Amino acid sequence: MSKQNFSLESDEIRSQATEFEAAGDLEAAKEIWIQVWQLSPGDRDALAAIERLAVEISTQRLNSKLAISQQECQQLKQRLKALEVLEREQTILVEQLLSVGCALSSTCDLQQLLHLILTESREITCSDAGSIYLIDRTDRISTVCFEISQNDSQPDRSLKSFAVPMSQESLVGYVALTGEVLNLPDAHNLPAGTTYSHHQTFDRDIDYWTRSVLALPIRNPKGTIVGVIQLINRKFDRNLVVTQENVGSVTQPYSDWDQRVLQSFASQAAISIERSQLLSQLETSTGLNLS
Repeated sequence: MSKQNFSLESDEIRSQATEFEAAGDLEAAKEIWIQVWQLSPGDRDALAAIERLAVEISTQRLNSKLAISQQECQQLKQRLKALEVLEREQTILVEQLLSVGCALSSTCDLQQLLHLILTESREITCSDAGSIYLIDRTDRISTVCFEISQNDSQPDRSLKSFAVPMSQESLVGYVALTGEVLNLPDAHNLPAGTTYSHHQTFDRDIDYWTRSVLALPIRNPKGTIVGVIQLINRKFDRNLVVTQENVGSVTQPYSDWDQRVLQSFASQAAISIERSQLLSQLETSTGLNLS
């Protein structure tokens, strides 16, 4: 190879190395400069470029590892924070269940106990509203009887007790008949093919808007469904007031954790209901006031 041809080939390779480096492909640029060095072992520019690129490549790799470490560290912090929140929630749940348990041992007033159970379950799940229904099977047609309700956004509004035939057309009736849990992100936007629906007239009558709903059956120790407990509108913050205008931005769906929490309180409600029914039967048979 003549000196002129060697020079032309070397210049062409150098140009390629510069292009690869400009494009960010430092590995390819380094390999090309190594070729230049092999063609011209005394080329100081090639040697300097090889050393410079080796340092830059090592720096890139180190930065990449540091970025991964920082990301892992951030993920670990988030997991620890989530565990701390879960631990606090579990502690609060235990305290509230103990509170209900103490009330069970100190009073026989079913309404008082159901109000306490609904209050505690709404507080820990940050629910704006809720209600408890009991099943009446004394007549030929079983009914679902509205017992108590609570609504933080409308604390002064009181709802009259009522009873409706137990059917799968309503949310509560469906839960009472099937024993299934309903966890609905939006009661006004139900999956196609469902037999149940939310009665929108209820919202209109009280100037309210029901969005997220969690309803599950209350079963006695024998497994018989004796009622339904229902929570409405899980809020991001318990101090928020829900209106028809802001319900979409201040409420969220119920989680699996909320469902487990409500199941615990439903079990407490079942004990209250069964004890009340037993006392009522004893009073009827003995003529004594045992309350």
